[in-house]
Amino acid sequence: MIRVNAREARERFSSLLTEAEKGQTVAITRRGRMVAQLIPPPPRQVGRFPDLTAFRNSIRVKPGAPAGADLIRKMRDEERS
Repeated sequence: MIRVNAREARERFSSLLTEAEKGQTVAITRRGRMVAQLIPPPPRQVGRFPDLTAFRNSIRVKPGAPAGADLIRKMRDEERS
């Protein structure tokens, strides 16, 4: 852990942020007493999009129903007339 006083923290803020990014904890003191801490962020969890194959396969289209694009075109044309 790095310990710096408030004045030094103001002067070296950018470099202290860099240290926190690297995983170092920075304690900021005022008159020898710790008043704040810069801590590294929690590790990022890279989320993956869920596999939607089963969902897509579960969607059933009624036989004879128009395709979505055709239905939208028809509705648009009816609205314009």
